[in-house]
Amino acid sequence: MELRAATNQDVIDTVLAQLGLDDDIEFMSKEFLGSAIRYTASVVCPTSSRNLVSAVVGAMQSITGIDDLRERCRSVLDELVAHGDLVESEDILSETGNRLLYLAPPFFVRLNKAQALVVGVAPDGIDPVPEGVRVELRGVKRVVDGIDDPSVTQKLKFAGIEELPYSTWAKSPDARPYQDVLKRFDRLIDRQSECGDIKGLRVLRWDTPNRWYRKRWDDSGQLTGRYVARRPRKYGADLWCYVELAKGAATKLIDLPVGRTAERGCDQAWRLQCAIDALQGAPQQYRTTTNDGATVRITIHIPPPAWLLRRWECMGTQAADSVFVFEFAPQVALKETKLLERELWMASCED
Repeated sequence: MELRAATNQDVIDTVLAQLGLDDDIEFMSKEFLGSAIRYTASVVCPTSSRNLVSAVVGAMQSITGIDDLRERCRSVLDELVAHGDLVESEDILSETGNRLLYLAPPFFVRLNKAQALVVGVAPDGIDPVPEGVRVELRGVKRVVDGIDDPSVTQKLKFAGIEELPYSTWAKSPDARPYQDVLKRFDRLIDRQSECGDIKGLRVLRWDTPNRWYRKRWDDSGQLTGRYVARRPRKYGADLWCYVELAKGAATKLIDLPVGRTAERGCDQAWRLQCAIDALQGAPQQYRTTTNDGATVRITIHIPPPAWLLRRWECMGTQAADSVFVFEFAPQVALKETKLLERELWMASCED
């Protein structure tokens, strides 16, 4: 037998085959990374998001040479959690308050009469989708065509993939005035004891223009008031929190999410920030633009909470590879702008 050194392409072909991906899937694309993270999660979960990303990066770094591979993996992992493939929850075996990622059991959600999403991860690298059911990868999504065919539904259910109603999967928070949302979090922080100094605290400032999400993040400096913030920890991703500052020093805080909830900390934080902006008289804004009368593009300036992302993935099309922009049919767009005004207290932006 002749031995030869394996090339990078040999390794890539082997990885694609192990993940069950077609040859036309681009290596390191979102479709590839989503599949790689799901596969790795099926073996190592429950684990922290940091450990999961490190496992994928460690396996891929030597054959990619991509400098920002870790950041790409984090971004794709965030989308997988938002869609429901993985569930972030408190470590049930620890009292430290650490949050781990768990596998969501496989299920499917109907997008429309003909298409459905397969969501969730089976353990041990097993592909939960049975033979005879064709899945198309679109970003991190796994789309099944022909769900209106009873035989397709039967195959999925026989394989243990049950249907989850769309209304459950994309359930939005209870509609309520922004004042009530703020009162809830303010009551919680009022009950806290004073905390010590927090090094590396980053705050989402409400006294800066809200159309540039990334530029609103700043050090605590000499700020006074209550802010959505992120605080570093030794292991794992930075924690989302709601913090009270006095001349830049943290006096009280609560970590997010609060309560027994499937919401991510960022989901609660972004909605809380929308409420804060509304209170300041500068509500978050959305912009609508019409494309030749065929579709309407909705642009927002803050990342959508998971429930909104799921809803929009079903009703529209993500545009320009940005989670801030989606396109809809005109009648759907009108309904969705009303939802933004009711659930996130946004206002229309007219340029």
